[in-house]
Amino acid sequence: CLVGSEMCIRDSPKRFDAAFVGITYFHDLRHFARAFYEGAALELRKTVEDFERAGAKVDRIVVSGGGATSFNCQLKADILDREIDVPEIKETGCMGAALIAGYALGIYSTLEEAVSTVKISKKFFRSSNHDYGREYSKYLELRELCGRIL
Repeated sequence: CLVGSEMCIRDSPKRFDAAFVGITYFHDLRHFARAFYEGAALELRKTVEDFERAGAKVDRIVVSGGGATSFNCQLKADILDREIDVPEIKETGCMGAALIAGYALGIYSTLEEAVSTVKISKKFFRSSNHDYGREYSKYLELRELCGRIL
């Protein structure tokens, strides 16, 4: 079923559209929650692939803040088939600002040196025997279809 709702971001109305495919009355809130997590991870995979097609090299994916749950990081590692790093300091926005300030003050000679001081507390690797390739292909098809409809 197609779901559309209005949401506000910084007091400006934005259109938010989402599609749930294959939902039946047997599904409950847990299935919807997992679908949101999977959708975010599938979209991240597409974004990483888009960056790489454009010539960028994606060496590392770091997940921090509230999204750095074991479930979410493992799901991303499984769907992206890449290592997911979680830093010791979860508030990476503040940490990044401090590292840039350290570089500006001459504490670090390069931004690479500043970033190299970040300690990783946990790494997630693909563990699932489940291959998300088919789901990813279906996701891309449905994403394209929804873009045309909405």
